[in-house]
Amino acid sequence: MDYMIIKGLYEAGQEDELKSPVLDNATAALEGTAIKFSNDAISDAKSELVTHRISKESRQK
Repeated sequence: MDYMIIKGLYEAGQEDELKSPVLDNATAALEGTAIKFSNDAISDAKSELVTHRISKESRQK
């Protein structure tokens, strides 16, 4: 593989705005997935806690 050496000054610390519906849609989809994952994880944890509590109470009787 050949590499090219490029000399010069480069601006850093700037952002380029990419306006694309594809990127916006991908971002929205990832955010939606993150929200669903979080809600499911919280729901599962609550269900596990209730199941554990019921199981513990039934063993004490």
